[in-house]
Amino acid sequence: MGLNMFLKIFSLFFMISCSLKKETSSHHGHHANKHMLRQSHENLIAEFEDPERDEWQKPEQVVKILGDLKDKKIVDLGSGSGYFTAQFLKTAAMVTAADIDEKFLKHIATRFPHQAYPQLKIHLMKADDPQIQIEVYDYAFSCNTYHHIDNRVTYFKKVLKGLKKGGKIMIVDFSANKTGKKSFGPPAHLRLPADLVVQELGEAGLKDIKVLNDVLEHQYIITCSKTF
Repeated sequence: MGLNMFLKIFSLFFMISCSLKKETSSHHGHHANKHMLRQSHENLIAEFEDPERDEWQKPEQVVKILGDLKDKKIVDLGSGSGYFTAQFLKTAAMVTAADIDEKFLKHIATRFPHQAYPQLKIHLMKADDPQIQIEVYDYAFSCNTYHHIDNRVTYFKKVLKGLKKGGKIMIVDFSANKTGKKSFGPPAHLRLPADLVVQELGEAGLKDIKVLNDVLEHQYIITCSKTF
């Protein structure tokens, strides 16, 4: 086989590989969303707010790792039923519950009426764009949502713009290699390994990326920062 022919074949395989990688990344979130919405919103809310969730989600411990929210502004990306929004409202100066699903946001608005929670903002975002204001937030938080997002590097570049200098992001999602004795979260083929999340956040421009694997039984926690 001549050198030119070898190079042409190599280039062809390289292009196919890149194409497949891009397709997998761009369609992963779509499949995850389709899987979740097989259930009704009522059933999803009941599942998200199941009192037994506190045992494995450990919300107060997770928030403690995030940092002191007093006088801080935080956006809850993929807020769902408001499970973590409820935690943030205890101390944060401003909490933005952001989701692509209006039904979830209406549930949050009813659950936390403006008269009692004036620090709460309700924000409808797009699946491919958080549409948050530039340099507003001290923290961005995302729990059980990262695997639902398509084109995640581009998406988190936009999240990064919404953070103040020194702002932090926390990602909590289901581990690809820890299922425990019970079955929580998405099926194995929809889970993302922590090292892939780290790689993508780095490509998006985040720094000081740290992975915590020993806090939650079924999930990893990843923290990172905006340094500019």
